[in-house]
Amino acid sequence: MEKSERASKIDDLANLPTPVNKFKSKYKKPTIYALVLVLLSIAVFFTDYYLLPQKKTEDVIVRYQKITDRYYKLLGYKYSTQEGFDFYISGGFIEEFYVTIEHTSLFKNIKKVITAHQKYSYEFNSDHKSINFYFIIVLAISSIISLLYLCFYKDLSDNGFFNIVLFNSLMIIYIIFFSSV
Repeated sequence: MEKSERASKIDDLANLPTPVNKFKSKYKKPTIYALVLVLLSIAVFFTDYYLLPQKKTEDVIVRYQKITDRYYKLLGYKYSTQEGFDFYISGGFIEEFYVTIEHTSLFKNIKKVITAHQKYSYEFNSDHKSINFYFIIVLAISSIISLLYLCFYKDLSDNGFFNIVLFNSLMIIYIIFFSSV
């Protein structure tokens, strides 16, 4: 093969058409639907927590467990009730077993735990007050920005599209993981 033939083959390879963003064009619509579904789910969650009326449930603490760090310093207590509620209190120990739990209507997120002598709302932790709350806010903001990019930015590359899908998926995985812990 002569040098001119090799050079012409290299030139032919350089002039190959570049692939069009096939992945983005194929999965753009399902991604938009998924992001809208995520935003609607977050809207339902916040509506349940802030707008819908709370319910009160009389309950009995059936189990508690100390929470310590790796140096065995006491961080708080985890409680489980007869009705199936789980919550954490970073303050003192609840000595009474009969409690009133204020929770949301749809998702049963605990807002307050009240005993006969004390109300636990500030030192109290559950799913909505932990790191999950911040992941939900980041997911909502990211979903809005992602929808704006997908709808209005026409020159979005496949890499940008992958970043949108993977970042929002990572936030969802974090939320599911920290909800189950």
